[in-house]
Amino acid sequence: MVLGLLCLEPSQIAPPAVSQTVLSPTYRPRDLYELQRRRMLEENLALVQERDAWFKGAHAIAVAVAEKRALASALRLHTHQQAWHGLADRFGHGLQDTCQQQLQDLRDGVDEWRRRMAEWLKELSQRDRVAQKAVVSLRVMPG
Repeated sequence: MVLGLLCLEPSQIAPPAVSQTVLSPTYRPRDLYELQRRRMLEENLALVQERDAWFKGAHAIAVAVAEKRALASALRLHTHQQAWHGLADRFGHGLQDTCQQQLQDLRDGVDEWRRRMAEWLKELSQRDRVAQKAVVSLRVMPG
């Protein structure tokens, strides 16, 4: 692998410098925003994974100490915590499914309202044109 890297040009190994990327006239503000958003999402994911690893490690150590020292109350607390976590997880998934369905219903309602408003505005425009023609025809009549 290292020998393969030695045969490559420096520009093939490293991505272009940030200053070159920013100064490139082909990048629009939206592109720059997307680059930053992707970078921040990757950093956030890495931090979440690190936090979860530390939490799991600390939890495993605490359970091992509780078992080693025969701490009955700590083991019971751990069992209750697992039960509550399972209940909360199932409730959270159920709530998420319900919220997604309600959100979809709301979107459907908004789309239907927009469709009806477009039809109403079209009909109103047609009626307005008919009324305008009637007014014009009244002016033209000798009277």
